[in-house]
Amino acid sequence: MLEFKPEYSVGVARIDAQHRKLFQWVNEREQAMGQGRGRDVLEKVLGGLVAYTREHFAAEEELMLKTSYPELAQHKAAHDGFIRRTAEFQQRHQAGELGVSVELVSWLGDWIRNHVLGMDKRYAPHMAARKVA
Repeated sequence: MLEFKPEYSVGVARIDAQHRKLFQWVNEREQAMGQGRGRDVLEKVLGGLVAYTREHFAAEEELMLKTSYPELAQHKAAHDGFIRRTAEFQQRHQAGELGVSVELVSWLGDWIRNHVLGMDKRYAPHMAARKVA
C-alpha cells in the first residue's frame, strides 16, 4: 500500500491533493487484488486512472507554464510516457492478457513514487519561490 507521506508534498495544496488521489487509485487496486477481485475492478481503475492522470497532468503543466518552469518539456514528456504506458495496460487487459493487474500495480506504484519524489519534487522550490501554494 502506498502512503502519502510528508516527503511526497510539493508544497502546492491542489497538486498534493491530486497526488493523494493517485495513491488512492493504487491502493484500491491492491485491496481488490488481496480480496480476489482484481480482474473485476481493473477496467474501472484503468479507465479512471487514465482520465484522472490527464486532468492532474494538465493541472501541473498549466502551473509550470504560468510560472515559466524551465523543465516543463521534460516533465510533459514523462507525463506523456505515463499516459502511453497506461493505455498499453488497458489494451492488454481488454485483450484478456493474464497478469496485467499485478504488473500494473507494481509499475504504477514505482512510477508514482519515483515521479513524485524525483521530477515533481524538483519543481517544488520553483513554485515556492513564486508563492504558489
